[in-house]
Amino acid sequence: MKRGFSRTGQVFKRWRGDGGSRPVSAEEVEKRLAEAPGYVPRLAWRPQPRQITDWPLITEALASDRNMVFFCDNSFISDTTPQEVWEVLLSTPGRFVLTPRVMAELRPWILRNPGHPLAVAIRDGNPAVIEYAEPDVGGDGRVVFDYYMALLSIRRRAHQINEAMFVTQNGRAPTDDEKRQLAVDLQRELGPRALLLATKDPGMYTDEALVYLAVEHALKTGVETVVLTSDADVEEQFFKLLWLLNTHYRGFLLAKRFAEDQSEYETYPVPPELLEEPGPFDDPNALIIERHPDLLEILPEQYHFVGISCINAGVYYTHLAFGAETEMAQVLSVKDATGGLSTEELEGRNMYASIHPLPTGRGHDCGAVGFDRRKPVGVDGASVTLIDITQALTSSEQIAHIIPSQEQSCEAEHP
Repeated sequence: MKRGFSRTGQVFKRWRGDGGSRPVSAEEVEKRLAEAPGYVPRLAWRPQPRQITDWPLITEALASDRNMVFFCDNSFISDTTPQEVWEVLLSTPGRFVLTPRVMAELRPWILRNPGHPLAVAIRDGNPAVIEYAEPDVGGDGRVVFDYYMALLSIRRRAHQINEAMFVTQNGRAPTDDEKRQLAVDLQRELGPRALLLATKDPGMYTDEALVYLAVEHALKTGVETVVLTSDADVEEQFFKLLWLLNTHYRGFLLAKRFAEDQSEYETYPVPPELLEEPGPFDDPNALIIERHPDLLEILPEQYHFVGISCINAGVYYTHLAFGAETEMAQVLSVKDATGGLSTEELEGRNMYASIHPLPTGRGHDCGAVGFDRRKPVGVDGASVTLIDITQALTSSEQIAHIIPSQEQSCEAEHP
């Protein structure tokens, strides 16, 4: 059977650097995988093509490392998940994690399925099951939680925002034909991945909180963390969050280098259209920064690897893994302290490793620095920018590390 990629996995068929890392050859990946089956390159992705779910193989993988922690989505909790999987997941203390919003959605199901292994484990206080709380309002970590929740949740509201803009511009609600045309326009502007999210009821934004808390857990503890789901939306939000965080991490590191020696970089005035309302910068001295496409020179020599992945298992199975490092938690701390900036080093100016897809006049391999216009979100002082919102909404992520599938390498597809 020819294997394809999931909706989210389609992004890895593109060939374009994001200022993040270098491509790895198929031979190198195969060599490293032979040495260590869980190998994922540093700050890079290892997507697995979609295939028919093989539950015995999944069970074996889940049991292979008792130190892994699993954040579980409600969609994974069903009668179709085999008994053997639950035996593995519920066999080690502190290994199976439920978030508050998942738990809230789960309660009616527990009442309807009192004999399910998870329902029994929760009722009996099995130490394998723990709850990972959201940051308290006013407490440490709440600002950055609100920041990333705002960026992920706005993807759910793109269609609603589009229709609201139509009403503002035309003084009336759109007709059915106009609604269909708005959907077509939205897909053209944002891509099919974004459109599918925008047309679904977000509920309590459970997916968004789940992936954020899982990533936070991995970065702060250094423990390999896996999101379990059978919902493609969770996989999509998992990818988007880590892509944003990876880009913000590079902005944080670029700011450090820029603050130490600005003369190391060629700089140019920001294009005038980015200074005018509603452009992102409120700073006539804002600069475009030419930087190396890989940005390898800014990465710390000493780092601590931690794997973060999303297993999407239903009728079909995909596994999307990212090679993170615990040093990325510094970005969470900085954004929590500043309300959303990627740096504290530049006297209130923000640093972006990339402002793509907004125009720079200098191509893709550019950062930007300056005072930016910000929109408050949440109740604790978080704020987002036009660049944040644009990168969250659009499906224009640039991926430098493309790990070839076994059938065909991306280098062959995109010479």
